[in-house]
Amino acid sequence: MEADIEVAGGVTVNAEPAGLPVYHGYVVVPETYIDGWVLGEVTPFLGEDSGDGFVVAPGGTQASLLWEVGEGDLVEIVGPTAVRWGVYAVSFPRPMQTHQDLIENFRTVLPALRAAHARAAAVAGR
Repeated sequence: MEADIEVAGGVTVNAEPAGLPVYHGYVVVPETYIDGWVLGEVTPFLGEDSGDGFVVAPGGTQASLLWEVGEGDLVEIVGPTAVRWGVYAVSFPRPMQTHQDLIENFRTVLPALRAAHARAAAVAGR
């Protein structure tokens, strides 16, 4: 059974089947796996300056990432909801030409993502 989502103008669209993770069907990048954390790709990382992705925390919970290459702190755009522990703007410090660049960028932002996950868990009472 698919979930329905009403968007602007009263139009209803089908979303992910009810009960599945937000990013069901999207690919995680296994090379980025660090201590139970892994980065997922919505738009391509390699060769791009910005895009959409997600992170999967230990236990399988997910957060959305709006990423760009540049400098800056992790910024919460949307707080925790029933289906994800937030939406965050994240800056990766180095251009991503190879998987190694992606891995290094993920390692750089992972401490901030861990902290955001802990704050979201505290809000949810987990």
